[in-house]
Amino acid sequence: MPLPALLLAGMVGVVWLWRGRSRNGGRWLVSGVVIGLTLLSFKPVADALVRPLEGRYDAYRAHPERVVAYVVVLGGGVVDDPALPVTSQLSSESLTRLVEGIRIARLHPGSRLVLSGGGATAAFTEAGVMGQVALGLGVPSERIVLEEVARDTENQARLIQDLIGNEPFVLVTSALHLPRAMALFRKRGLGPLPAPTDHRAKALGADWVALLNGIAPRQLEAVHAAVHEYLGLLWSRWRGAI
Repeated sequence: MPLPALLLAGMVGVVWLWRGRSRNGGRWLVSGVVIGLTLLSFKPVADALVRPLEGRYDAYRAHPERVVAYVVVLGGGVVDDPALPVTSQLSSESLTRLVEGIRIARLHPGSRLVLSGGGATAAFTEAGVMGQVALGLGVPSERIVLEEVARDTENQARLIQDLIGNEPFVLVTSALHLPRAMALFRKRGLGPLPAPTDHRAKALGADWVALLNGIAPRQLEAVHAAVHEYLGLLWSRWRGAI
């Protein structure tokens, strides 16, 4: 991952500077880390990594003739903290995915909402928390199906296939994650309809204020997530999972 690697390199550079050995090397290393962190914090640089993945699929739009039996939402993170409201127990990725899934499910009144994601214990899972939020947002319990075992996307593809068979379904996940998820589901012979959400590469204004607002830690998060997905795609291809 780029951020931990840069920080580790910066620590090495600082040690070289303070110990009085390889001071020139330390200067170059620390300078390179500062430049690297600055560049990765710029929105144009982050977007250049993110857009090739996020741009593969358009936003989901329903068609009158389209039949959808299930809307599948893949979990994107949760915290086990009962003191928080259930909406805060979900990560921003999970909450955004769930809201998009509910929106799409309402476009297809006959569909059921499949919420997928395991957890550290059987009593606390991503799917379970998403189910509580969906109920609170007005989704009837009979329309909600929970898959509470899977720990990664490959397992989700397998377990969801066991749940829904070959019924037509929409697959909802973050736009950055969707290419890998689609490949894993298609590898199993499924034909999901893509529904990207939680986009990170968003247009800003062209003025200096917008440019400065684009320099932010969230750009580093976007770079981190993009690198994670590129590595995930390479790893899945190397293993023959996609």
